[in-house]
Amino acid sequence: MDIEDYYPSKYLKASDLNGKDVVLTFSRVMYEEVTGTSGVKSMNAVGYFKETRAHSEKTGNEEKRLVMKITILRQIAEALGVREAEDWAGHRVTFYPTTDSSFGKVKDCIRARTTKPKEIENEN
Repeated sequence: MDIEDYYPSKYLKASDLNGKDVVLTFSRVMYEEVTGTSGVKSMNAVGYFKETRAHSEKTGNEEKRLVMKITILRQIAEALGVREAEDWAGHRVTFYPTTDSSFGKVKDCIRARTTKPKEIENEN
């Protein structure tokens, strides 16, 4: 069992992407209170996706969602050409796992490609 499996989370983690790009379709974006790993609560944009909802219904696990800070929000807005997050429902975005360095620590994170997924580009 992967070490991440010992600590299940309702939030998407970089390890959930299995080292690959993943295309997800927004179902909604909410602004809600999130408790961080240190126990500190803060308000954050949280993305919900059609694919993670379908997976949760199939497996009976809690629906995974993505906590989105300003960097990924900007990447998504650039990819979609839409700055209003409440208008992202139905839009598809490619997410990928990477690392980020802040406060002297390197951490795994999820980022968004700043271009639309290939299948969407071909349709428009």
